[in-house]
Amino acid sequence: MPRKYSVIIQERAYRDLRDMLVYVTGAASIDVAERLRVDLLEQMRSLEKFPERFQVIMVVRGCEIRHIVFKRGFRVLYTVRGNTVHVLHCVRSEQRIDNLFE
Repeated sequence: MPRKYSVIIQERAYRDLRDMLVYVTGAASIDVAERLRVDLLEQMRSLEKFPERFQVIMVVRGCEIRHIVFKRGFRVLYTVRGNTVHVLHCVRSEQRIDNLFE
């Protein structure tokens, strides 16, 4: 049976998600944005099981930062510490991320 992790979505990730949804609403529709919100939150919560399945993309101050690439336009950045997954950011795929961890 796989080990279950706690998933903590940091306040910054919620703000990122809100900003993305405003962007998507302007580019598409409220319905599309709402579906994206639900799907992204579901992806974040899926990290309860096997969070190490996604690639390490950088190491910041000794913490491995991993990401989920989602629907070819978005990604979720997170780290695993012990039995806890910390969702740090939710960004558009083309967005630079090196400055997020300064």
